[in-house]
Amino acid sequence: MLLLAWELVVRVLELRSPTIPPPSRVFLEVLKEALQLKGDAWITGIESLDGLLLALAAGFLLAGLDSTSKSVRRITEPVISFMQRMPMIALAPLIVTWIGFGSAPAVAVSFLLCLPPLAVNIKAGFDAAPNEILEILKIMDAPRLKSLWKVRVPSCLPFVLNGIKTTIPLALAGATVAEFVGSNAGLGYTIIYGASRTEASPLLAALTVLALIALISSGIVCFMERTLIPWARFSPAGATAIHIHDLHTFSIDRAD
Repeated sequence: MLLLAWELVVRVLELRSPTIPPPSRVFLEVLKEALQLKGDAWITGIESLDGLLLALAAGFLLAGLDSTSKSVRRITEPVISFMQRMPMIALAPLIVTWIGFGSAPAVAVSFLLCLPPLAVNIKAGFDAAPNEILEILKIMDAPRLKSLWKVRVPSCLPFVLNGIKTTIPLALAGATVAEFVGSNAGLGYTIIYGASRTEASPLLAALTVLALIALISSGIVCFMERTLIPWARFSPAGATAIHIHDLHTFSIDRAD
C-alpha cells in the first residue's frame, strides 16, 4: 500500500525530480543494473557473513569462558557492556584508516556490531541450561568442557538463532557503512555513488537489494529454527530440554 501511494503521489503531482523517483522507476533500475547489483550484493553479503560468523565464534568463546570462570567474567562483562553502549558504527572511518581500503574494514565493522548482541544471547542460553542436570554432572565429576558441550550448547541454540536474526541487519549495516568510506565496490559504494550524483534511483535500487538480502537471510534462520529446534516454539521449557541419554553418555565416558 505504501509503495502504491508513493507511485500515485509522484504520478499525480507530476514530480520530475531525480531525487523522488516512483517505485516503478526503481524497479526498472534494479532490472537494468541487475548484473552490477548482483556483483555488489555478493560482495556486501560475503563481508556481512564473514563479520557475523567471526562474531558468532568470538561470542561462543567469550560466553564459554564467562560460564566456566568467574575471573574471566569480571573482565568480559564490562567490555561487552561498553561495546553495547558505544556507537561502534561510528568507528568505520577509523577502522578504514587503520586497516586500509577493501573488504577487511567492512568485515571488521560488521564483527564489532554483531559481537555484543551475540555474546549476550549466547551467555543467556548457557545460563538457561537446567541447573538440576548441571548439578548431577558436577556430582558425577564430569569435565567442564563436556558439560559445556553436552548441556549448555544445546540449551543455547534458540538464543543463538534469535541472536543471529537480530544481528543480520547489523552485519549488513556495518558492511554497508564501511563501504561508504573504504571501498570501491559493494552496495554501500553504489549507494554513496548515487547520493553523490543526487540520483535516487540507483541508491534506492541498492537499498532494495540490501533489504532483500536481509529478508532472505532472516527467512533462512527461521527455517533453521523450525528444523533444528521445533520444540522451542511451543514450550519455553522445551528450549532447555536435555535428553537423559546425554547423562548416560557421561557415565559411559567415565567408565571408559
